[in-house]
Amino acid sequence: MIDVLLITDSRGSLNEVYTGLSRYPELRVYTALGAYEGRSSLTYRIPSVVVLDAHLREEGDKPSLFDELLSRKIPVIIVSYSSRMRMICLKKGAVSFHHQPVIDKSDELASFVRLLAEDIIRRFTAYDLTTEVPQPLSPGGVDIIAVGASTGGTSAIEKIVTSVPASLPPMIVTQHMPNGFTAMFASRLDKISLLDVREASDGMRLEKGMCVIAKGGEYMELFRDNEGYFVRSREGEKCGGLCPTVDVMFESAAAAAGNRVLAFLLTGMGADGAQGMLALKRAGAYTVCQDKESCAVYGMPMEAMALGAAEAEMPLDRMADLMISKTGASFALGEV
Repeated sequence: MIDVLLITDSRGSLNEVYTGLSRYPELRVYTALGAYEGRSSLTYRIPSVVVLDAHLREEGDKPSLFDELLSRKIPVIIVSYSSRMRMICLKKGAVSFHHQPVIDKSDELASFVRLLAEDIIRRFTAYDLTTEVPQPLSPGGVDIIAVGASTGGTSAIEKIVTSVPASLPPMIVTQHMPNGFTAMFASRLDKISLLDVREASDGMRLEKGMCVIAKGGEYMELFRDNEGYFVRSREGEKCGGLCPTVDVMFESAAAAAGNRVLAFLLTGMGADGAQGMLALKRAGAYTVCQDKESCAVYGMPMEAMALGAAEAEMPLDRMADLMISKTGASFALGEV
């Protein structure tokens, strides 16, 4: 059972989210109205995770409840109406962030509660590795290959995808690209590679030899259940002008697959992917950045290297070989 403490100033929001989460048998949900009740609740019960309103009013001159929870090493999931809070809270140490809709929009609220519940269950369920978790999908113990890119990324991804065998574990890719273009990109890669390349759709199951491209305008997240891995694809407010983002994909991969991920951060402008790659490294994943010489724009990899988020940095033309060697994949007769 996962103990969840909800803390917010809004009674209406508290009741709506409590009712929704309580429908999940894996969750035992408690509530606190405001910072004072939140602190009082923590004196007699330590939850598995706190779902915290980012805009909670604080008590006088006390330090923020968020900072207090972090100092006590209690996991915090931040909820906010503002996507601008996302990077701020994740950098401080929140384990996840969810954008909360207006409570009178019942369809949006139901989707929010579902995604929040799935995130909590995925992150905090203690899996029995002998019975519930699927066996590794490759001899090397790699279940998922995750690739993020932006400026210059389409040609870089094409070089990788056209250089690997169909026996590779599933690959998930976030490339900054508008809606409509990702479907064309996936279709092109499917025609010229040995992989089964598709644009992401919500609930899509992952299998060996698949490469799933995040849909433009939707966030792609990795999940795991007793049957294996699948992706969720959802619309959302842009974060830093971007949707999808590499950070969202990487962070979900860290939670769903941990040390069974082989992750690559390729050429691109900005810092998207750096924090997510750090989360992957902390989860035990093997993380690689494209080196400056082979990048069209050495922005995203540079930010990840500065954080110490990468195990290695290498030229683009060595990455396919690394994928093959790390996963134990090989070309079948007739593929080469």
